[in-house]
Amino acid sequence: MGKLLATGVTVSPLTRVHRMEREKKGTSTPELTSEELSIVDLLAQGLTDDAIARRLGLAKRTYRRRLDNLLAELGARSRFQAGAMAVQRGWIKEPITGRSDDPY
Repeated sequence: MGKLLATGVTVSPLTRVHRMEREKKGTSTPELTSEELSIVDLLAQGLTDDAIARRLGLAKRTYRRRLDNLLAELGARSRFQAGAMAVQRGWIKEPITGRSDDPY
Protein backbone atom coordinates (compact mmCIF):
# COMPACT_ATOMS: atom_id res chain seq x y z
CA MET A 1 0.00 0.00 0.00
CA GLY A 2 1.28 3.44 -0.84
CA LYS A 3 1.79 6.42 1.42
CA LEU A 4 -0.87 9.14 1.31
CA LEU A 5 0.55 12.62 0.75
CA ALA A 6 -1.01 15.87 1.95
CA THR A 7 -2.22 16.45 -1.60
CA GLY A 8 -4.30 13.28 -1.43
CA VAL A 9 -2.01 11.45 -3.88
CA THR A 10 -0.80 8.01 -2.85
CA VAL A 11 2.87 7.39 -3.55
CA SER A 12 3.74 3.82 -4.42
CA PRO A 13 6.50 2.03 -2.52
CA LEU A 14 8.49 1.87 -5.79
CA THR A 15 8.39 5.67 -6.10
CA ARG A 16 9.65 6.01 -2.54
CA VAL A 17 12.48 3.53 -3.31
CA HIS A 18 13.50 5.57 -6.40
CA ARG A 19 13.48 8.76 -4.32
CA MET A 20 15.63 7.16 -1.58
CA GLU A 21 18.12 5.87 -4.19
CA ARG A 22 18.48 9.38 -5.64
CA GLU A 23 19.04 10.81 -2.15
CA LYS A 24 21.80 8.24 -1.51
CA LYS A 25 23.48 9.26 -4.79
CA GLY A 26 23.25 12.89 -3.74
CA THR A 27 21.02 13.93 -6.63
CA SER A 28 17.47 15.17 -6.59
CA THR A 29 17.06 14.89 -10.36
CA PRO A 30 14.80 11.96 -11.16
CA GLU A 31 15.95 9.33 -13.60
CA LEU A 32 12.83 8.88 -15.69
CA THR A 33 11.97 5.68 -17.49
CA SER A 34 11.19 5.78 -21.21
CA GLU A 35 7.48 5.49 -20.37
CA GLU A 36 7.70 8.40 -17.91
CA LEU A 37 9.48 10.49 -20.54
CA SER A 38 6.72 9.61 -23.01
CA ILE A 39 4.10 10.70 -20.48
CA VAL A 40 5.72 14.08 -19.78
CA ASP A 41 6.28 14.62 -23.50
CA LEU A 42 2.60 13.99 -24.23
CA LEU A 43 1.60 16.18 -21.27
CA ALA A 44 3.74 19.00 -22.65
CA GLN A 45 1.98 18.61 -25.99
CA GLY A 46 -1.33 19.24 -24.23
CA LEU A 47 -2.93 15.85 -24.78
CA THR A 48 -5.79 14.78 -22.54
CA ASP A 49 -5.51 11.87 -20.13
CA ASP A 50 -7.70 9.74 -22.42
CA ALA A 51 -5.52 10.49 -25.44
CA ILE A 52 -2.29 9.75 -23.55
CA ALA A 53 -3.66 6.47 -22.19
CA ARG A 54 -4.72 5.45 -25.72
CA ARG A 55 -1.37 6.46 -27.19
CA LEU A 56 0.50 4.37 -24.59
CA GLY A 57 -1.91 1.44 -24.87
CA LEU A 58 -2.88 1.66 -21.19
CA ALA A 59 -6.19 1.50 -19.39
CA LYS A 60 -7.13 4.96 -18.16
CA ARG A 61 -6.94 3.83 -14.53
CA THR A 62 -3.44 2.38 -15.04
CA TYR A 63 -2.32 5.57 -16.75
CA ARG A 64 -3.74 7.74 -13.91
CA ARG A 65 -1.89 5.66 -11.32
CA ARG A 66 1.37 6.04 -13.23
CA LEU A 67 0.77 9.77 -13.70
CA ASP A 68 0.06 10.25 -9.98
CA ASN A 69 3.30 8.42 -9.11
CA LEU A 70 5.21 10.49 -11.67
CA LEU A 71 3.82 13.77 -10.31
CA ALA A 72 4.83 12.72 -6.80
CA GLU A 73 8.31 11.68 -7.95
CA LEU A 74 8.83 15.02 -9.70
CA GLY A 75 7.26 17.02 -6.89
CA ALA A 76 4.88 18.51 -9.44
CA ARG A 77 1.46 19.71 -8.36
CA SER A 78 -0.19 19.36 -11.77
CA ARG A 79 0.19 17.66 -15.11
CA PHE A 80 0.91 21.08 -16.63
CA GLN A 81 3.77 21.65 -14.18
CA ALA A 82 5.23 18.20 -14.93
CA GLY A 83 5.26 18.95 -18.66
CA ALA A 84 6.79 22.38 -18.10
CA MET A 85 9.48 20.92 -15.80
CA ALA A 86 10.41 18.36 -18.45
CA VAL A 87 10.87 21.09 -21.07
CA GLN A 88 12.82 23.37 -18.70
CA ARG A 89 15.16 20.56 -17.64
CA GLY A 90 15.79 19.49 -21.22
CA TRP A 91 14.27 16.02 -20.87
CA ILE A 92 12.03 16.71 -23.86
CA LYS A 93 11.89 19.28 -26.65
CA GLU A 94 9.41 22.11 -26.39
CA PRO A 95 6.31 21.13 -28.37
CA ILE A 96 5.73 22.98 -31.63
CA THR A 97 2.04 22.26 -31.99
CA GLY A 98 -0.85 23.57 -29.96
CA ARG A 99 -3.20 21.47 -27.89
CA SER A 100 -4.46 18.32 -29.49
CA ASP A 101 -6.75 15.77 -27.87
CA ASP A 102 -5.71 12.96 -30.16
CA PRO A 103 -2.89 13.34 -32.66
CA TYR A 104 -3.57 10.09 -34.55
